Amino acid sequence: MVFAASFSVASTDWLMSLDPHWSSTIFAVYVFAGLVQLGLAVTTLMVLILRQRGPFRAVVGESHLHDLGKLLFTFSTFWAYIWLSQYLLIWYGNLPEEVTHYMSRTSPAWIRLFLLNLVVNWVVPFLVLLPRATKRSPAVLAGVCLLILAGRWL
Repeated sequence: MVFAASFSVASTDWLMSLDPHWSSTIFAVYVFAGLVQLGLAVTTLMVLILRQRGPFRAVVGESHLHDLGKLLFTFSTFWAYIWLSQYLLIWYGNLPEEVTHYMSRTSPAWIRLFLLNLVVNWVVPFLVLLPRATKRSPAVLAGVCLLILAGRWL
């Protein structure tokens, strides 16, 4: 609980150091959802590595990988839900102190990265992890985890 609260406050503080006039009531939830998605991707990668190298070989089966894939799928969708909620709330509210954040991020110079963020963090994981077989495939699961890591960096 302390980590969740302190991380949320710190992330808001870091963003406000770049744009002190911007505010959002859902930003802390958005950042924390991304952190959970990142944590699941790292955990899944570590399980896959330990399964391949031996220590988890006899312990982790396809059903465990399937469960980790379902969690990745779920939190990727949850992150996208919060992302869209924040965007729509700010767009619909049309308040000058909130709109400036998205005005700069959807400008012609940044629109590609703005949309790439959505594609890498949600569209690809959603489409790839939708079938049952891909959630049970270590190679596909590792690829999705690496993509999510790159997406969180983006």
